[in-house]
Amino acid sequence: MICFTNGCMADYVADAEMIGRMKKGQGLVIQAINSTGQPISLAMPLTDFANAYDGPPTDPTVFEEQQKKLQEELQRRADEVRKKLENQQGTPQSSAAPPPAQDGKTP
Repeated sequence: MICFTNGCMADYVADAEMIGRMKKGQGLVIQAINSTGQPISLAMPLTDFANAYDGPPTDPTVFEEQQKKLQEELQRRADEVRKKLENQQGTPQSSAAPPPAQDGKTP
């Protein structure tokens, strides 16, 4: 029905025939309207759909821990990139000492 930055909502029944086709399929294209009214298409791979659908359910505590670790790793990488950029840019001009005056006197 509509998509936002964090997900989409739909009112669609996935019957046994559709689930069977998804289990055998390689990809699924979802078409929707985003929050600004523009049409969008989202391609989703189905390579592991059958295993995920038929497999055991995910333990919520395990999933939460995995998400926490992922978030920590993404934060660590973002911090590394930020530090690298700061090092490449050098010391900002505002914190650098002013150059000495040409006549040897302090400005």
